[in-house]
Formats: sequence, C-alpha cells, structure tokens
Amino acid sequence: MLTQPGEAFVQRVEWDGDVAVSYRPDPHPRSPVRIDPDVRFGKPSIMGISTGVIWEHVDAGEDVETSAKIHQLEVADVRWALSYENAQRAVA
Repeated sequence: MLTQPGEAFVQRVEWDGDVAVSYRPDPHPRSPVRIDPDVRFGKPSIMGISTGVIWEHVDAGEDVETSAKIHQLEVADVRWALSYENAQRAVA
C-alpha cells in the first residue's frame, strides 16, 4: 500500500515488467514529455527531440507551428515541451 504521493509517482513511471524504463515528469497523463535513460542520455524529450532544443527554437523567434513542422511533431507536443521548459526555467 502506497501513500498518495507514492502512488502518484508510480503512475508517472513507464514499466517493463518490474523495471522502470521512463518517467513522465508532468503529472498530467497526456503529457508526451518523457525522461528515458536510453533516449538523449535521460534528458527530457518528446519523441526523441529534446524539450530544451524545442524551447530554444521558439525562444529564438520561431513560431510554434514552424517548430512542430521542423521537428515532425504535433503543435500540442511543442506546447507541452514549452510548458515543461518554462516551468523548469521559472524554478531555476
């Protein structure tokens, strides 16, 4: 039996049997942002594209739609990446 915070954490982990293979840092179940040690050396990414790289493109003036097209992502995926990165930068 887990406490509520423990259960919330376990729900954000992707499991392969008993082995944790990736983690969804955002508590929202639809978030595509994943931290996977086998992808981008464990840096946050969406479909293998670093959320930091996506953020840098948009920060440099690229619009969300263009960034999605360049990275072959959905516009919603780019927005998830920006949301994750903006939250990380707000804390730092």
